[in-house]
Amino acid sequence: MPIFARSQTSQSDRWSFIFEDKTTSIKYYIDTQTIEHVDYFEAHKNVYSVWIKSFSDFSNGIYHKEDITHMVIDMDSKQIGVKSYIGRKDGTAIANKQFVLAEWSDIIPETNGEILLNYCKNLRK
Repeated sequence: MPIFARSQTSQSDRWSFIFEDKTTSIKYYIDTQTIEHVDYFEAHKNVYSVWIKSFSDFSNGIYHKEDITHMVIDMDSKQIGVKSYIGRKDGTAIANKQFVLAEWSDIIPETNGEILLNYCKNLRK
C-alpha cells in the first residue's frame, strides 16, 4: 500500500481515543490493531511500538490537520522515540519523515509522553 493511501478500515474499528490535550484541543487516538510489545528494540528493552493519530486545526465542524506517527516507548528507561511521521492538511500530505533509527528522548512527567507510557503500562495488566 502506498504510504499516503488511506486505510479501508473505519476509524471506529481501528483507532481508539486515548486523550485530548486541553491546552491545544488536539485529540489523540491509538491504532489498536498494530500495538506490538518487543523485548528488545535498538538497544532498548521492554518496548511498545504504537501508531498514534492526532487531529487539530478544528473549524467549521471538521478537523483540517491530521498527523500519524509511529512511536516506540521504552517502558524501563521511560523514553519515547519517533520512527516515522506523516502530516496531512485537508487530506493532502504536507510532511513525511522516516528515521533509520528512532529519535529517542526522555518522557517528561505530566506530558503527553507520560500519558502514552501509562496507556502502555495498562496494556500489561
